[in-house]
Amino acid sequence: MNTDLAKIPHNLIHPKDHQRVLTTLSAVSEGKKWADIVSTGLSLPEYAMLKRKSKEFAVMAKEAEAIRDDVRQGIREEEAHKRAVDGETVPVYSQSGKYCGEYQKRSDKLMEVMLRAHNPKKYGTYHADIQPPITLNVAIGIPRRTNDEE
Repeated sequence: MNTDLAKIPHNLIHPKDHQRVLTTLSAVSEGKKWADIVSTGLSLPEYAMLKRKSKEFAVMAKEAEAIRDDVRQGIREEEAHKRAVDGETVPVYSQSGKYCGEYQKRSDKLMEVMLRAHNPKKYGTYHADIQPPITLNVAIGIPRRTNDEE
């Protein structure tokens, strides 16, 4: 991550506050919550103000946010893979309510979605030569007849 804070105008952030800025950018890239960041870094209003008033800081913030989003997406993909392949443990009970054991419930639909996302040409359902049926609803504005007009 590019962190050349000297390019940020001194009227926006004092050089003594550079460590707070670095701490904030690092915490944002790690996906920390603002309640945890503010004690050693910038507050959310300070962060937003710097993004608006300094193009250099906006670039750094955008990069930190992109890293955060990539990490979050990786976590989501790992969890989706775990649910699709390993499944989740589901307890099994008899009709009388006695615990009988458990089994791994896997998600075929989630696996299908993951396969299609990874390779839509191979696993997608789109076919260029098949046209979907078209339904037209036309309101032509003819008023309904009343009993006395018949």
